[in-house]
Amino acid sequence: MNESERTSPRILIVGYGNPGRGDDTAGWLVAEILEKRWGDKVEVLILHQLDIVVAERIPQFDLVIFIDAEERENPPGRSLATLEPSPGTSDFTHTLEPGTLLTLAKTLYESEPEAYLITVYAKSFEFGDPPSEETLRDIERAVAEIEQFLSLRMTVSSPSPTGKELL
Repeated sequence: MNESERTSPRILIVGYGNPGRGDDTAGWLVAEILEKRWGDKVEVLILHQLDIVVAERIPQFDLVIFIDAEERENPPGRSLATLEPSPGTSDFTHTLEPGTLLTLAKTLYESEPEAYLITVYAKSFEFGDPPSEETLRDIERAVAEIEQFLSLRMTVSSPSPTGKELL
């Protein structure tokens, strides 16, 4: 299929976190669910942490959705950020932020896809603990919101029909 025939954007979903550290597994679990349900329509990466290899993949996509756990006091609710390329705050190249990866993709490959960060409520990051009940409920919420967005976007070519808003 050539570019003029494509009607759906190329979408990359990147879920990351540590499945051995309680609620930190949230991004990982959301991505696993989406891969099972949407793997034939989107590409899904499931990672322990973000690294420079992701920046090499970004230019292949029109839209990138990053999913991570976020420690916050208030329980679930929408936590969504539109991402723009931004300098990183980490001195370590093995732990990068989504905005840093977008900067690398823009600088190295002249690629600037639409991008979002969705965070899932997290309160416990203890080694060996399972995800908390609150996080498991917020994982369901995040999956539902992303699936609603994907359903809308699968029939509309990029850029976003609503500007730069996920939902």
